Amino acid sequence: MQAQIKIPTINSSKVNKKKRLSNWTSFFSTKRYELLFDFGSLYTRVVAVDSQSNYFTSRKKSKSNPSFQAPINSRLLYNQPSCYLLDEKSQTVLSIGKQAYSLVGKEPDNTRVIFPIRKGVVYSRVWFEQYLSGLINNIKSELEWGWLTRSKSLCFVPKLATNLDRQIFKQSLESIGLNQVKIRDKAEAILLSLPSPNLSSQAAPKSGSLVILDIGDQLTEVVFGSWGRVTFSKTLDFGGSLLTQAIINYVRNRHELSISHSQAMRIKHELPTLEFFLSKKDETQTKRMNTQLINVRGVEISQGLAVSTNIHAQAIAEALLKELPNLVHQLKRLFFQMNSEQLLSALDSGLVLMGGGGLLLGLDHYLSKELKLNVNVANKPLVNLGDLT
Repeated sequence: MQAQIKIPTINSSKVNKKKRLSNWTSFFSTKRYELLFDFGSLYTRVVAVDSQSNYFTSRKKSKSNPSFQAPINSRLLYNQPSCYLLDEKSQTVLSIGKQAYSLVGKEPDNTRVIFPIRKGVVYSRVWFEQYLSGLINNIKSELEWGWLTRSKSLCFVPKLATNLDRQIFKQSLESIGLNQVKIRDKAEAILLSLPSPNLSSQAAPKSGSLVILDIGDQLTEVVFGSWGRVTFSKTLDFGGSLLTQAIINYVRNRHELSISHSQAMRIKHELPTLEFFLSKKDETQTKRMNTQLINVRGVEISQGLAVSTNIHAQAIAEALLKELPNLVHQLKRLFFQMNSEQLLSALDSGLVLMGGGGLLLGLDHYLSKELKLNVNVANKPLVNLGDLT
């Protein structure tokens, strides 16, 4: 007689019961989160800090006791482009972040990709609140946000933001259900996001002073810090978008091709290090430089046909090098206006590059040569706000 094998079956009623129980648990969740918002012109970053490593409490204790350093357990929730796809008929948000950015220049009918942040401040309050409505849904799904979940929020803004700009940020965040919203200068976030483990051994400051250059898409923040405190900060009118536009203009004027913003961004990232084009070259290096080609796809201005061609990397590098003296001039002017003792103390440790602009290969060598300073790049320039641990 053949023995019968009993196959275990899954009790669907128990599974559904557990699923319903987890839904109710998250619905009545009493967790407390502290949310840190960094709304950049190109990228938005949101960091969640759990209640066990209280950011606000640690900052209060550090003021009374400078040697106090509480560990901050943070989690990067969102690090995507600051844009959304809007249905212009129904005025509903269809997608945000990477999905919306991938449709720039090729939006479906009756839709539009909108960037609500310009130069670090809100360009249109209506657009910004529409963007926040899609952003908060992503945040709540990541954190399993419940009915009893409570939060505190910090929003970091550029130093040039007016009181009206700060009020718009605060009221807009409160309109999506966030409580206890506070506005802080972005310089504080930049300094906090760069602990010594983030730097290479060469970049680690010998003293407590540090100078940070955070190059964003449209603005650059210069932060002077001393022993974890911001001593001076300044916002410069320079960003990576100027370099991207320089590539678009060069390809259009010299090769009569119209290329998209995303295509220019790709070219900028594929460009060999600027150090190669700045240094003196022998005959072998010159031949190698002339063979460095970058493939470019665009539309012919005269005939309107799609064309793929190769462009010398040297020519693109020269187009970028025409824009960089603007940054050097603004930095030299800023250093000239500062107190000499404060400047010398900070510059002893050199300059630290952060932000998306820090990804341009060879920019550290260019600034080091022009400013006669030791310049280093942070290990993770695009997710610095998430490196609060």
